[in-house]
Amino acid sequence: MDLDVVLFGRWEFVSPEQEAKAILHKKPFGITADFFRLANSSGNFTRGVSSLTDFVSVIREALEPADARLNSLGILCHSSGDSLMISGSLNADPILFLRLTLITPRQVRTLLGPALSGLRGKILPEAQITLYGCHTASSYEVPVDLLDAFATAFQVSCYGFKRGLQVCVNINRGVITDRGYIRVDDGSDQSQKHTCQAAGCTQDLRELKPDAVRAFVRI
Repeated sequence: MDLDVVLFGRWEFVSPEQEAKAILHKKPFGITADFFRLANSSGNFTRGVSSLTDFVSVIREALEPADARLNSLGILCHSSGDSLMISGSLNADPILFLRLTLITPRQVRTLLGPALSGLRGKILPEAQITLYGCHTASSYEVPVDLLDAFATAFQVSCYGFKRGLQVCVNINRGVITDRGYIRVDDGSDQSQKHTCQAAGCTQDLRELKPDAVRAFVRI
């Protein structure tokens, strides 16, 4: 059984008032409800995670069946470029990311890599890892960045984005009527960039085109 796993971060607004402000200014941020819908439109094994410990536990759960093989892994969350912001709280005005739980390249190398050592036989050689977060490849010139770290931990190619990703929702009279869409923020269609009708919006993460890759070279 080939698995397309999607793990998504857990994010909520600090209060209903802050979510209302985000809606009022038509500047949505990805929260668990958006990530849940995107994940379930894009993979056949999906889970929300709040920490690296959750991450490891879910990968082990996914690969526990004897016939399970990892075909792809998508990680959907916020990102600071040099770290994955896997969970926390959002403040819309001013824009703040609070109570953050980060996954850093160092953690991936020192903790995730060893944790996967007994599972590598269940990871297909052609499997791909994709980091679905803003600027996950923005530190692309750094010797050990997120892409390098995940490619080395899983021993397969890892893809990321130099640009931002935009979660899109439809809002009618201050109420979200549709959500769970995403696009690469390429600067086009600015008049509708936050709506589900914006150019390039999709509910399937696999339709997004990463613009950076770190290949794992087997020696």
